[in-house]
Amino acid sequence: MLLDLYLRNCGTHRLALGHQLLVMKRLENVANKVKLKDTKEERLAELKEQLARCDFPVKFQLPLNPDLSVKNFVVDKCRVMESKKKPLWLVFKNADKEDEEITVMFKAGDDLRQDQLTLQVMSIMDNFWKEDGLDMKMNAYKCVCTGDELGMLEVVTNANTLAGIIKENQGEKHGTRKKFGAAVDAFTNQKIFTQWLMGGAREGSDFFDMEDESSTSDYTTIQRNFLFSSAGYAVATFVLGIGDRHNDNIMLKKTGELFHIDFGHFLGNFKSKFGFKRERLEGQFVFTPAMAHILDGTKSDLFKEFESLCCRCLLTLRKHAGVLITLFSLMLSCGIPELQSEEDITYLKQRLMLDLETEAEVEMEFRKVIYSSLRTKTTRANDAIHSWVHGA
Repeated sequence: MLLDLYLRNCGTHRLALGHQLLVMKRLENVANKVKLKDTKEERLAELKEQLARCDFPVKFQLPLNPDLSVKNFVVDKCRVMESKKKPLWLVFKNADKEDEEITVMFKAGDDLRQDQLTLQVMSIMDNFWKEDGLDMKMNAYKCVCTGDELGMLEVVTNANTLAGIIKENQGEKHGTRKKFGAAVDAFTNQKIFTQWLMGGAREGSDFFDMEDESSTSDYTTIQRNFLFSSAGYAVATFVLGIGDRHNDNIMLKKTGELFHIDFGHFLGNFKSKFGFKRERLEGQFVFTPAMAHILDGTKSDLFKEFESLCCRCLLTLRKHAGVLITLFSLMLSCGIPELQSEEDITYLKQRLMLDLETEAEVEMEFRKVIYSSLRTKTTRANDAIHSWVHGA
C-alpha cells in the first residue's frame, strides 16, 4: 500500500523508476542468453551482440546510485566474468560528464541480500571507527538487490584480486607453466604483494629506488593505507564470520588499500567440500605471511601497530555491540539463508567476545587470533588450489 501510494504521488520520479525497471529486465534477459553459451569467447560475443541490439532509454539512473545518470554502453569494454554465475561487467557512458565512464557489475542468479546486508554493516562499523578517531580506509562498495536473485554492484577501479596479482606476476616468469607457478607462489612467495605495490613485479625489480625521497615517501603512504585497511577488514571479517575467503575475493589497490568482496557466506557458515571444511578459520581471519611482509614482517614496528589497531577496532565494536546485534535480529524474518535463527546471532556475540570482562582480556585473546591466522597453512593451501583451478 505504501509503495502504491508513493508511485501515485511521486511525479516525474515514477518515470525514472520505470526506466530503471526496464533496464534491469533487459539486462536480466541478456545475462540469461549469455549463460547459454558454452565457451568464454562465445559468451563475450553474445554479450556484445545483445547489448548492441537492445533498446535502452536515452538516459537513465542506475539503481546502484540515483545520483548517477548514464547513457549507452561502451560495448567494447563490457565483458562476462568467469565466476560461477557469469556476472556481467558493464561500462556505461556518463550522461552528465561526456569524458567519464561508469563501471558496474550486474548479477542475475545470485542472492545479493546477504552481500548488501554485510556491506551496510561494514559501513556502520566504519562510522563507529571514525567516531573513535580511526579512518580504517575501508572500501565498502555499493550493492543493491533489485529483485529475486538480481542486482548491481559498484566496481572499485584501479584494483586487482590477490589471485590476479599472482597470475600477473607469473605470465612471463613461467610461460605455459603459469598455473603451476601461480599455485606455488600463492603458497610460498612472501614478497609478491610487496613487489606489486612497489611497482616492481612487472619490471622484475624487488624495490623502489630507495635513494629517491619521493619514492620512499610514496611507499610509506602505501604501507600506511595497507596497515589501516587490512586491520579494519581483519576485524570486520572476524566479527561477521565471513567465509569462502580465498585470493580471488580479496582485492588490493595500487594505493595500498586492501578490501574484501563477495559475501555469500557469513556468521561462520564456511564452505565444505566432500564433507570437509575448506576453511579451518574458527577464531581466525585471513592474514598471511605475504600480507605481513608488506608491513616489513612480524618483527617490525608497523606490525606492532597493526596488532594495536586490530585490538582498538574490536574494542570499539564491543561498545556498539547492542546496535550490531539489533541490526541482525531485525533481519531474522527476511529469509536470508545464513541468518535464520537466534543461534546465528549468538555467533556474532561470541566474536565480539562479550563474555570477557576487561579490555585487557579482549586484547590478549585477539592477539592470539592474529598469530593463529599467520600460522594457518590451510589458508595458503586453499589459495594455491584456487590459483591452480582458476589460473589462465
